[in-house]
Amino acid sequence: MKKIIFLSLLIPFLLVAEEKVEKPSMGFTVAVQQSTFDLQIPIWLSDSFILAPAFGTRYQDNLGTEIDFGLGAKLYTNDKSARPYLGLKGGFIYTTLDAATSSMMDIIVGPSYGVEYFFNPNISLGIEGQLNFIFFDENSLRFSNPNGLNINTAAVLFASIYF
Repeated sequence: MKKIIFLSLLIPFLLVAEEKVEKPSMGFTVAVQQSTFDLQIPIWLSDSFILAPAFGTRYQDNLGTEIDFGLGAKLYTNDKSARPYLGLKGGFIYTTLDAATSSMMDIIVGPSYGVEYFFNPNISLGIEGQLNFIFFDENSLRFSNPNGLNINTAAVLFASIYF
């Protein structure tokens, strides 16, 4: 009888010990902003900090192809299911034109603030507000502001899978 009582007390501890949840170290994120889709590869550098290289491409009729490369950082303020964060992003938007004119490269940087909701450690959805500073190439057609600066806001929706 003592063995049965001992085993019944020991089994819950053994089950908890087997239920180890691995924290993810990296993942894939798809971000949607108007007609732009970007792929990010978030890398967890600590329990509250992510560094995420990003890549995106799009084709615009009568204009050409845009390819963007960037790097983003997120600092989470808690480790609950809904995690607010502060972010910083920077990148290049390289455009090759269909016409005979030269290509151009614009630079974009800015802070962000968002919330990422984790359904579990491996799946999340989020929304982010951005303040973007765009420095235009001398041949840029974006916002009809060659060699200038544009400041705008943007909203981004994203989904992430971590592993």
